[in-house]
Amino acid sequence: MIDEIESADADAHTIDFLAVALARLGDHPGAAAVLLKARDRWPSDFWIQCHGALYSGCVTALAAQEVECGTAAVALRPQSAHSRTSLGFALLGAGDLDGAIAAAREAIRLNPDFPSAYLGLGYALADQGRLREALASFEKANELSTRLRGWSCGEFVASIRQAVELEGRLAAVLAGTDRPRDAAECAGFALLCYCTREYATSARLYREAFAQDGSLAEEFLNGHRYAAACNAALAAAGGGADAPMWRAQALEWLRAELAVRMRSVAKAASDPAPLYFWTQDRDLSSVRDRIDELPVAEREGWRRLWADVHAAMGIR
Repeated sequence: MIDEIESADADAHTIDFLAVALARLGDHPGAAAVLLKARDRWPSDFWIQCHGALYSGCVTALAAQEVECGTAAVALRPQSAHSRTSLGFALLGAGDLDGAIAAAREAIRLNPDFPSAYLGLGYALADQGRLREALASFEKANELSTRLRGWSCGEFVASIRQAVELEGRLAAVLAGTDRPRDAAECAGFALLCYCTREYATSARLYREAFAQDGSLAEEFLNGHRYAAACNAALAAAGGGADAPMWRAQALEWLRAELAVRMRSVAKAASDPAPLYFWTQDRDLSSVRDRIDELPVAEREGWRRLWADVHAAMGIR
């Protein structure tokens, strides 16, 4: 497709359409490559810039370019909720949470019925630990998306709602003077600990939840085991004597999660495309992008995992 961009017959609309199709198939890196190449030829095309910001944000190495695309989209259409939302997601990916919040709120001002803007606002607020405000944004996104677009993020919203309900007890749980009542509460406190960057504690709580109720891990749609693996990887990235143990735990959880997903794919019950997120998630960067920095004995296991993930993404 890169060659098609340079063809005399190519037009921006067609290239953008093809890039969006790639993204919907799960190939966000491919979509980003196409759009970033296309913007050199069509720098004034709004959708090339807008989608370039969205899909480049899924590729860790393209953080600077995603913000450039988002800024260009806003310059082309400053009154567009699409452009402001794209810029917000780009800033979120680049770690500028205040900028992401400002862009999302401006998008909402321009179009109060734009669900993606509420999602972006919710993610940025959650990353700042402002879970109650984030929940309100996620609930609005779910309401609008269900009513206007026919898709729902209700299960995700429910997990955030549970975490907010548990927030008042978190200090006591961390101090050891309170305990989660069941597996679901363990998972809820684990999510809270992720938001407060207590990664090792979060991973321990997920492990306890899975021991109490194995179905929480086996149902991949709830995302608990993947989240647990991310927390274990982040705990290991912080160093310390427990780092090898947490990396081993992260690898075990990711292996189990991949196996469940592939069984579902084999039954035609799901698509492998969402695995692209594994290949770009910053939470896993220490065990994906910096494998050569790991102890020699651990490297092959991680290389095999990522080779299998990439192979799985090419099943269809």
